[in-house]
Amino acid sequence: MDNDNDVDVVGAAWIDDDIAWFENDGDQDFTENTVIGNFDGVSFIYAEDIDGDDDIDIVGAGWDAGELAWYENDLNPHQPGSFTLISPEDDALIDSNSCMFDWSESIDPDGDEISYTVFLADNEDFTDPAEIDAGTATTILIDNLEDDTDYWWKVRAEDQEFVIWSDTTWSFNTEIPDPPEAFSLAAPDSGSISMFTQVELTWNETTDPDPDDEIVYDVYVSTNPDDLGDAIGTGLRDTEYTFDAPDQVVYYWTIHARDTNTDGTWASETWSFEVTIQEPPSNFNLLLPEDNSIIPLADPYLIELVWESSVDPDPGEDVAYDLAITVTFEDNSEEELNFTGSTDTVFSIDIPSELGIESWSGELNVEWLVEAVSERHRIESDSTFNFTLESNVGVSEGKKVALPRKFGIATYPNPFNPNLSVVISLPIPSDLKITVLDILGREIALLADGHYTAGHRKYTFNAENLSSGIYLVHASVPGKMNEVRKVVLIR
Repeated sequence: MDNDNDVDVVGAAWIDDDIAWFENDGDQDFTENTVIGNFDGVSFIYAEDIDGDDDIDIVGAGWDAGELAWYENDLNPHQPGSFTLISPEDDALIDSNSCMFDWSESIDPDGDEISYTVFLADNEDFTDPAEIDAGTATTILIDNLEDDTDYWWKVRAEDQEFVIWSDTTWSFNTEIPDPPEAFSLAAPDSGSISMFTQVELTWNETTDPDPDDEIVYDVYVSTNPDDLGDAIGTGLRDTEYTFDAPDQVVYYWTIHARDTNTDGTWASETWSFEVTIQEPPSNFNLLLPEDNSIIPLADPYLIELVWESSVDPDPGEDVAYDLAITVTFEDNSEEELNFTGSTDTVFSIDIPSELGIESWSGELNVEWLVEAVSERHRIESDSTFNFTLESNVGVSEGKKVALPRKFGIATYPNPFNPNLSVVISLPIPSDLKITVLDILGREIALLADGHYTAGHRKYTFNAENLSSGIYLVHASVPGKMNEVRKVVLIR
């Protein structure tokens, strides 16, 4: 009865109404095991394999009960039922380094729990296979598959007594797509400054290990280094991209290379650049000597050339001045004098000494202009001025000429700190008043108030004890001149 290679005994008890079997312990000692009680008048039994499962079942007949019944022997364990592989299918092509493995369930006739183990090998003989425990599940995700590899797999099912294998052994091959190779950005360099609002981005070309893959590029540009946002250019086949960038902004950029079957590859860096359009210095005018004026005879002929300040709007860029002077003699011959790199708006010069002459007949006609020079730009003064130096031959020592031809005011430098020069031109003797006002019209200083002879008069306003800001210089001659100049004090 229990397949332990000894003879057991089966019996029916008419009076006790039961069927029992007696287990032989091998030493002819028997232990009674009741199969069924209350089988009224049981009188016939037979031992036979009724269900064909290679164990002995019992058939009994009850005279009084009027019944015929058979009793299945469940003393002997049975192996789990057969099962099949499902996926990956035989000869499948896997394009990932991870794969879900599935198989059908094995049914255990005895109701025992079945556990499964996947055997995975890179050879058909399963030499040194990987054994992956799936527990009682009939599916499992296996990672870290090698690329371009042939694999074979099968599943083992186990209950408490038996081990069986899947009906088949299947194989598959892995061809895992490779992303584009690493690549780098080219230009503009990180931290560079672009002087143009139209910026060309370039990067180095990359290749794809998969021969049939096509690579395209996406361009990412942002003002936030922590969030590049959406691509501003997509699906590019060239390694360059031009876009319009507003001035005075720092940009961050990188490139993403995409193929058809991977997540692609990002450039190995994110770079930044700044767009700063270089503006030329501001326009400015020449001031003194006035255009077409005559310089009186003096020794030495020390002349102050004065012009307005020019300001460069680009942060951190200073302005210097280049001076060009052309002197024309009575015979129409010319000499040129050039001076560069001045940072002041006043330039003192003795022209005869610079020319190396002590005397001259006829007039010396002088034409002069100034160029404001910044790091990348040059701009000329709005006009060219002329003045005349009279002959110093045969002139009495006391001769003084060249009065101004019109009323005028000039202030320099502007901005200033702390001294401001104020030059007044009086073509005739006049009553002159010069005051300095703050932006609210309150008088800060009185520079002149009286009757003055004709000529050029220079006054100095010292703002040592004043704060930065805008001030007004007011010069008036009753009925002749009423001029205001705005000046800026910068500390």
